[in-house]
Amino acid sequence: MFFLSYSTISSLLNSGALIILEDFVKPCKPGLTDKKATVISKIIAFSMGIVALILVLFIRYAGGGVLSVGDASGSGE
Repeated sequence: MFFLSYSTISSLLNSGALIILEDFVKPCKPGLTDKKATVISKIIAFSMGIVALILVLFIRYAGGGVLSVGDASGSGE
């Protein structure tokens, strides 16, 4: 079960990194080589994983669940 979850998360991070690379990075750097694009894609995927981990920890320790996070940010006026 763990490996199934890991595979799904890995696929989501990689596809998200590819979308960011193709839509935002490549238009700004048209002469990007495949090797540099691969490195940038890995950095983006790693960064997205770190952000997701920070969000999970924030939500876990927020004290009242996901709804209290939305209320604390002021989005539920």
